[in-house]
Amino acid sequence: MKTITKTLCFTLFILLIVFFTTSKSHAQEDYQAWLKKQQESFQQFKEKRDQEFAEFLEKQWRNMGLQEGVTRDQKPKPLTIPEAEKLPPRKIEFPDLKIIKNIPLPKYVPLEIPEFKEEPLPPVDIEPGKTISFDYFGVALTVRADKGFSSRFGQKVDNKAISQHWQRLSNLDYEKLLLRVRFLKEQMQLNDWGYGLLLDAIAAEIYPTSQNDRNLFLWFMLSKAGYQAKIGYHEDHIYLLLPFENPLYGKRNFTIDDTKFYLIDFKGRSAKVKSLFTYDGRYPGAEQLMSLKLTVVPNIRSQVASRKLSFSYGAAKHTFSIKYNETLVKFFARYPQTSLEVYFEAPVSPHARYSFLNSLKPILAGKSETEAANILLCFVQNAFQYKTDGDQFGREKYFFAEETLFYPYSDCEDRSILFTYLVKNLLDLEVIGLNYPGHIATAVHFNGEVEGDYVMHGNKRFVICDPTYINAVIGMKMPSVKKAKPGVIFLSMK
Repeated sequence: MKTITKTLCFTLFILLIVFFTTSKSHAQEDYQAWLKKQQESFQQFKEKRDQEFAEFLEKQWRNMGLQEGVTRDQKPKPLTIPEAEKLPPRKIEFPDLKIIKNIPLPKYVPLEIPEFKEEPLPPVDIEPGKTISFDYFGVALTVRADKGFSSRFGQKVDNKAISQHWQRLSNLDYEKLLLRVRFLKEQMQLNDWGYGLLLDAIAAEIYPTSQNDRNLFLWFMLSKAGYQAKIGYHEDHIYLLLPFENPLYGKRNFTIDDTKFYLIDFKGRSAKVKSLFTYDGRYPGAEQLMSLKLTVVPNIRSQVASRKLSFSYGAAKHTFSIKYNETLVKFFARYPQTSLEVYFEAPVSPHARYSFLNSLKPILAGKSETEAANILLCFVQNAFQYKTDGDQFGREKYFFAEETLFYPYSDCEDRSILFTYLVKNLLDLEVIGLNYPGHIATAVHFNGEVEGDYVMHGNKRFVICDPTYINAVIGMKMPSVKKAKPGVIFLSMK
């Protein structure tokens, strides 16, 4: 009886194993079948969406007049800047408010920024495909793309030809290339503009002789990445059109549904066209505006250079060298001119950051907030030579703080941007920009009452600090704007 019971139990155990194994196998097969069905359904959805968009492109175009690119400030800057009377140190001392040595300064280890290292292509990349090797600001990169991308658009430019080209591109295996480029964007810490430059470098490698094909590629890839990209055409030329979160100056544009679209060339070339044919709608799911905000330094090649700077404060003369990344300057040279907040809030390279902290921190240690601010004002006023952008470049160009270290001359907004960076990072004080007609200055919120000219913002008293007005101390306003009421450029404390 015991033997029968044992045999029965064993049989039941085997049956249960077989049952669960079979059930598990069926469940796995069911899941794989479900997954395949979902993938096929999504593929059909994409194909239908692209087909509908291609049909839309074939019909919905109209001629749009382009507006001239605007300038931020119509009033010219002074060719030379005034100098205030150089006062003895005893007359420019303000009440000791807070001693700098007690303010926790940012800690930074003087390590070189690691070079970007290209990782091997993931196994999911297209096989077989076309290998594309290119340079991105000193970094050698490789991607692999569907060979079909090499197909040229052709000579005739009209709605139907563009519609057919979109359909042709959408039938390629573009998604893996899109994933690869997104991976590179994240690894290199690129913002939206840097991402556009990355796609443009790939486009230049695929289409070395055809700007029309490059713009069509950029339009397609940016649309698929979720950006509100458009194109327009005039005669036999195709133009890329992009909307931005920040205004762009000096770029031709038009407005559709309260969104401004700018003619964009990532090489910085200007188009003379005054009107073009484009469409009102957008690719489904492409809702994102391009952002020019820079919150982290791009992880590109470090080409370190240095600049010797000197200034005198009181009886003491200070001389030191500040390092900067020359490759980052080249990156900024491709930037479109945008709102000043973008420049004011951008970081500097680790090389410049450490150089500034290491060189200026000992000079400021033990000083009051006000005296430390005066020292930084004196440094920016006297360590750099003044020249307007018109004289230096023949056009208006705002500097990121890193660029002021590279170019031989700087003007008012460049000095204000650099001074703001130093005050925020060395004194840990709140700063705002002051936008006067033909002039940019700054104002600082100190931890107590400080004499001199000031502005009120957000129930806080900001004392004027002008990094361009030579010899001016905190609380002194440049004579040419003495009676002007400035606009406020509000900046975060980060």
